[in-house]
Amino acid sequence: MIEDSPSGVVAANRAGMRSVGFVGGRHRQNADPALLQDAGACHVVASGDALLSCLRNRGLAG
Repeated sequence: MIEDSPSGVVAANRAGMRSVGFVGGRHRQNADPALLQDAGACHVVASGDALLSCLRNRGLAG
């Protein structure tokens, strides 16, 4: 699950899913990566390229 809010990360974890926190969205310009990490995101990325790399490293994207 890719999430941009701590509550979304918590919900993903409660549903048994791992989540990647994303702080690169224009609608969340002041997003704090630590909040997503503290909520339980397995990784936090700040750009689309970093997200794609994260997913590729886990065999989740081609």
